[in-house]
Amino acid sequence: MTTNPTINQTWRPSFYENQYLNADDLNEIVTYERVQQERHLLGAHTWGIAMGLQLKAQTNALGLVEMYIQPGYGWDGYGRPIVLLAPYKLAPTLFASIVSDGSSTGQQVPVWLRYASSETQAPRPGFAVCEPKDQNSRIQESCQVEIGDRSQAEQQDGVLLAGRTVDAQRALQRFDPTDDLVYDASIPFQTFLDDADQKRWLLPLGVVRWQPNADPSLAGNFLPLIDADTARSKALRRAIGVVAGEVDGVSGRIRMRDRSLPYSTVPSGDLVWVEGNLRVEGDIKLFAGRLSFLDSLGKDNGTPLTIQRVEDNTRGGKDLLATIGIASTGLNCFAVGTNGSGGLQELMIVRDDGKVGIGTTAPAEALDVRGNIKLNWDGSLSAIGGAENLRLIRGTVTLTASSPTVNGPGFSAKRNSFGDYTIQLTDNSTTTLSCTVIEVNGWAFITSIGTQHVGVRTIDLSGAPVDGIFSFIIVGSR
Repeated sequence: MTTNPTINQTWRPSFYENQYLNADDLNEIVTYERVQQERHLLGAHTWGIAMGLQLKAQTNALGLVEMYIQPGYGWDGYGRPIVLLAPYKLAPTLFASIVSDGSSTGQQVPVWLRYASSETQAPRPGFAVCEPKDQNSRIQESCQVEIGDRSQAEQQDGVLLAGRTVDAQRALQRFDPTDDLVYDASIPFQTFLDDADQKRWLLPLGVVRWQPNADPSLAGNFLPLIDADTARSKALRRAIGVVAGEVDGVSGRIRMRDRSLPYSTVPSGDLVWVEGNLRVEGDIKLFAGRLSFLDSLGKDNGTPLTIQRVEDNTRGGKDLLATIGIASTGLNCFAVGTNGSGGLQELMIVRDDGKVGIGTTAPAEALDVRGNIKLNWDGSLSAIGGAENLRLIRGTVTLTASSPTVNGPGFSAKRNSFGDYTIQLTDNSTTTLSCTVIEVNGWAFITSIGTQHVGVRTIDLSGAPVDGIFSFIIVGSR
């Protein structure tokens, strides 16, 4: 039985009372239903493997490796079914043409399936007509195995569009050269094949490991699959896809998962469930939402850890807010570090009580740095971590009614005489090392430096003592 290639594939058969029906009318019913199925497979889906068809290695009783194709189902780029209902053993003779590359570990050989069909079930004896052509009442749909590397042109014969065969990926460009490529090569508006047309479209299954015999006259053998074979098979195999511009969840849920793994038992009210790793090539955008970090049961255990955008930070600007818990306990923190073979190493933390630790996970002050610090725009100034424990005290002294007024913490000031002052440190743990002073309306200079005090003299432009305003910086150690 063959389908008339001149049949318009958009015509749906219709009948009327007392109509005479012949074989062509019945074949048109089959053709119409088959074409609609093929359009659905390549319109709502993309071609590939729906399930199964894996390459499996088994060792027989003689210790030899045998390769099988597991049962499964898929369809090609013409919408034709490729089905195996039972495991299929690969015959070693199929690989006899593979030439040894000299390797002792064998070589990878790709394996493909292609659609095949043949006419069958001829009339019983005595029921055949004089014209022997096309008297079979069934089409046997099957598949054939091919092996070896194949170029893109060798994998697919192209699709028929408006009377012209073109590369499936260029289907849209057949009518507009500026259109995009169809990378999945699934074209539902092609003119589908009739039963007699055996065009090639290969379905990739993966690779086997074959060891040719160094003597071309002797048979080679299969070898067990290794990790590199499994990885290449995963890259080579092609699974069916779903084509849609919108996905509506039933009962408010869309679930994405690996069907080889059990379902997650953790419930939630979220619209999309991704039960596995998520890969994104491109940007991720959160619309007024937050990124929440939960445990394996979907709980925050009373300590929310989130990142979100804040539109009004009360200062007229925006914030990127990281939430670390709900209270300032000092127990929870935002940590930056490494997680290698030695385990988690926290190099910097920000605790929920606002304390920051660099080089320590137990900051004693608002900022606790265990190590050296570089300062200034070019890093030319340093605060060296270690035994020095440097402390900086700075302030300003102003004379008010012959009594000095101080502006700054950690010191007091005394006016000894006209233009003569003593700065006394109030923190006895600081030992003075050096001091710099600046006078506002004249000059100021240091007259003495002790362990807890500094003497300062202020003069006018002529060099005469004068009471003035001066600022200072004292560098000491705790």
